[in-house]
Amino acid sequence: MPGPETQDRKGKAPSAGADSKAARGRANPFARALARVGIAVTTPELPELAGYRIVATTIDDIRACSDGLRARDGGAVGAFGISFAGGLLLLAAADDAGTTRFDYLV
Repeated sequence: MPGPETQDRKGKAPSAGADSKAARGRANPFARALARVGIAVTTPELPELAGYRIVATTIDDIRACSDGLRARDGGAVGAFGISFAGGLLLLAAADDAGTTRFDYLV
């Protein structure tokens, strides 16, 4: 799963380092707010997204984040994608094998 250092436990704010792009990103305040009300949160670092690039593993990395969160905490897994990442999120949610990786998308 990408960026294991960004993994969190339920109810804690994302643990991305203060100098990381995830910590400065526009989605981080939203992630912190979700964590404060007890929702398990992960904020993966996908460096290719910072450059608006898609590499062969980007979709698989997003799927791995969902799979890891579901395995770690169980229950429903949702995802939030802003702009460019939102399109990639839709691609990650589409799975020919019929695997349910996301219970909801925002």
